[in-house]
Amino acid sequence: MLAAPLLLTSLVAQAASNAPDAETEKFVCPEFPEATISLSYGSRYKDDSKSRSDIDAEANAAVNEALAPSDRFVQILSSLADKARTTPSQRSDIVRCAIDAIDDWAEADSFSEIDSLTANLSYASRVGGIAIAYAQLKSLILQSAEEPTADAAIIGRLQFSKKVEPAVATEETVVTDGEPSPETAPLPAAVSVPVSVPEDYLQSTETIEQWLTGLGHAIIQFWETDGPPMASKGNLRAWAALALIQIGLIVENESFIDWGLESHRVILDTIDPDGSLPMEMRRGKYALHYQLHAIAPMVTATAMLKEVNKLNPQPYMDRLIMAARFSLRAIEKPELVEEKTDKQQTVKSGLLEQKKYQIAWLEPLLVLEKDPELDATIDDLRPLTNSKLGGNMTQRFHGDKSDGSEIEGVEQ
Repeated sequence: MLAAPLLLTSLVAQAASNAPDAETEKFVCPEFPEATISLSYGSRYKDDSKSRSDIDAEANAAVNEALAPSDRFVQILSSLADKARTTPSQRSDIVRCAIDAIDDWAEADSFSEIDSLTANLSYASRVGGIAIAYAQLKSLILQSAEEPTADAAIIGRLQFSKKVEPAVATEETVVTDGEPSPETAPLPAAVSVPVSVPEDYLQSTETIEQWLTGLGHAIIQFWETDGPPMASKGNLRAWAALALIQIGLIVENESFIDWGLESHRVILDTIDPDGSLPMEMRRGKYALHYQLHAIAPMVTATAMLKEVNKLNPQPYMDRLIMAARFSLRAIEKPELVEEKTDKQQTVKSGLLEQKKYQIAWLEPLLVLEKDPELDATIDDLRPLTNSKLGGNMTQRFHGDKSDGSEIEGVEQ
């Protein structure tokens, strides 16, 4: 088992409840985009936009074009990982198809030529999306050596004692209408019918994990040496942290996880008393959009780590929840942000008016803090999905509430 919390008890029941025709349908491996090796693009925003909130249409189109293949790759992988968990009869074919595709990108040394500041700031979220999908897929491969022990939770090959003490302590996606207590959670049950794969697939996993490890080192190197001071305290650092935490869980690299947690601390050290994040509040009409964009990867990564009890100290957990609560209040009352920015916000008013990918982080939030009222409110929107966070987030974190639907739409 690789990424937490991937294999929920209810998945077995979900798989069994799939329609017969879906179970017997032959799986066809989709066509994947060519590997993205080089990325070099400038800002989406006009040169004189100090708040980075005035988009240059031509530059924005160029960025979207450059990132389209990797975004599509993440979306396909995420959809396949969701399907593999809920369709046992096709699981072996799906896993082999997806692992082959990721291996192709690894063999091509994808993302090895990141030649602009803006590209370095924004590509980590794509790496994270690939790593999350890979972790979910690999968790379905039969590996007898990875049986859970009575006193530990195992994520991938990384085993943490339940008593591990936590360590002490811009640019981004397209901005258009196109996404409590730290006690250890119980170990999820294994999904039935894990698949075995030929020996060469084990070689593929080694290639993939070496590639992801190299990318992890490159991401840290950039942020520690060349990351702009303000961006280093904002949402793009949060997405880089999610990527490093997931890679760290896969390859047993605790220093990656610690760097991700440290990144959370750097961001949360800036929080205002009301829960707003100053680096995002400076983004004019997009301030609330970017507040949500910063919270999503931090909440998701923290929920993943809760299963192995590898969390930041409680004051930072409290700040994260504070930021999440402010985000929810601001969705209902955007004027809370408009008072800070003097700009009408692009985020629509009302939780039920949001696109699913924009609030998919609410599922891991409910893992961190129980909120029956919020849980009931989002029932009509479920399943909530976001490919860069892990696909069907309802299925992943609250399997009993998911209808197993495919990912809807394209998150930004």
